[in-house]
Amino acid sequence: MPADWLKGVGLTKIRKGTELLLVCFEQDFRFLNLNLPTGFQRKYRGQALILGDWGEKVSEAECRKVNRKILASYLVGYETIRVKNRTGSLPEKLTEQIGDFVGKKMRALLEETSGELKIEPTRRERFALRKNMNEMISHIKLMHKTAQVLMEDFKPTVAQAILKIDDKVDALCHEVVRFCKLAAQNPLVILELGMRNYRDLMGYRVIIRRIERCADHARRCVADMLELFEREGRLEFKPEIKNEMKKIIKEVDELLDKAVFALFESSKKYYDADEVIDRADSLVQVIDHASRNISAENKSMEQFWCERRIFGSFKRFVEYTKTVAEIVCNMYVISSISK
Repeated sequence: MPADWLKGVGLTKIRKGTELLLVCFEQDFRFLNLNLPTGFQRKYRGQALILGDWGEKVSEAECRKVNRKILASYLVGYETIRVKNRTGSLPEKLTEQIGDFVGKKMRALLEETSGELKIEPTRRERFALRKNMNEMISHIKLMHKTAQVLMEDFKPTVAQAILKIDDKVDALCHEVVRFCKLAAQNPLVILELGMRNYRDLMGYRVIIRRIERCADHARRCVADMLELFEREGRLEFKPEIKNEMKKIIKEVDELLDKAVFALFESSKKYYDADEVIDRADSLVQVIDHASRNISAENKSMEQFWCERRIFGSFKRFVEYTKTVAEIVCNMYVISSISK
């Protein structure tokens, strides 16, 4: 077997004469799975070094540039990311901004040593695709549950705290994207992540982004309430509006649960996902009807438009959930076709 083939899938320390067992992966023969003897290691990417010439008065724009480069290095799969200043130690402002950014947007350990920052992303052995997805959905439900509580008794401190949960969702999403990009470069990682083929890989990559967008709209509901409270000093939803919102929140959360159930657990994946699509279409009509029926009578225009925006967020949430179900259908349509 040519040595380049082994290097291409990240295998190291393979000596001449080593016996490898080749097994066909899937029926389309797109690539082969290498069942390796124990003790051999795979190396995917080493370390990324981000060098700069930053003075003590580093600008906000420069800090954002560094953070973007860190995130890009994280997503493409570097095992270690180092940030170092050519002219001495890192400015305190830059160090603080990087620490805050990594804590919010990445699943990684941050260490400051010898005048540089070292970022160690989570190892693949500790990563579980389904666990990340379930955590994201739990955070979404928490945001929705808090929104219902705030409709009854609005507390700005609670709203501000719940808005920060979206950072946890972003970090979980970025971790999935990171390992999907690693898998795109190395077919063996696809197997290690529990996927069947490249079609699964592309499907999960899009699904995780759609769930992240669902979280953005769950956050938007709370953010709209907070914005209205800060403008008017109060938040008053009429009973019929509150009841309609609570009913829709329950239904959109159940819809997302069913879409993810179809992806992971269902024995009839295609058909369950297809049912989610039908329910999503019906729910969008319900939301549109409720939004149109909101009256501006006996309320401020700010309150009126806040309510419209919240129903708009519900609609976007359902549309992204529908996309998740459509991707599940695409992934499993073959099993639904009679041969």
